[in-house]
Amino acid sequence: MRLVGMIHLAPLPGSSAYGGEAFERIVERAVQDARALQDAGFDGGIIQNTHDLPALATAPPETIAFLSAIGWEIRRTLALPLGVNVLKNDAAAALAIAAAVDAAFVRLKVYVGAMLGAEGVLEPSAPQALRMRQRLGSTTPIWADLLDRTSVPLAPQPIEHLAEWATAFGGAAALVVTGSSWSQTLEMAGRVRAAVPQTHLLIGGGVDQANVAQALAHVDGVIVGSALEERPFTGPVSLAKARALVTAAGRQPATRLSPTPTPTPTPSPRTH
Repeated sequence: MRLVGMIHLAPLPGSSAYGGEAFERIVERAVQDARALQDAGFDGGIIQNTHDLPALATAPPETIAFLSAIGWEIRRTLALPLGVNVLKNDAAAALAIAAAVDAAFVRLKVYVGAMLGAEGVLEPSAPQALRMRQRLGSTTPIWADLLDRTSVPLAPQPIEHLAEWATAFGGAAALVVTGSSWSQTLEMAGRVRAAVPQTHLLIGGGVDQANVAQALAHVDGVIVGSALEERPFTGPVSLAKARALVTAAGRQPATRLSPTPTPTPTPSPRTH
């Protein structure tokens, strides 16, 4: 996948940031964002419980349930390939949701090594992920971030080592790099490409209309979030911004818009 867009979800019921918005409306907004990505010509999208802050290292049952419902509705409604990322680093939850909704991949933020974030110590999720895949009989590809810029390494390692660990030890299908600056991101991408040249490589943050062509000259794909949104990091995804980024990437935007489905009537309550 060359162009992948983030679907930043509103706070889900059960999170401390949840403000009481009807879950049906949260689902509608997620489907609208996914439809904008599809209609712009993106290759895929990623659902993420972005605003469930402060995030827990392991997602509670209600978060898994709500994310599964959202993913199912997007997959039922649209043809857009879907990825799953569960904050902060819950591999088992992400893979379970992916299996339930037939997602194309999962993105895991701390796959090898260990990080320290506001949530505490984030342990590597590779062992948990591989065991969960085996239990599910799943072959869902894993996209592994090598460094999560919202955390810091407990014991810094050369990024080449992390890349080799993630692929050789963790069997990651794709690697994601994001630096604290654009120049650092490109430098990291070059080092990872040299270390594991056969592995699919993506830039996971900082991509916008101005630099997407440069990014794609260095890596196989990009994950784009706030640059597509009317209100950065909040949403909704703007079809116009998404189309402009597709054009800047050197691709012809999609010309046919996906039809808006007719709402299913709510059944009347039964009387006994």
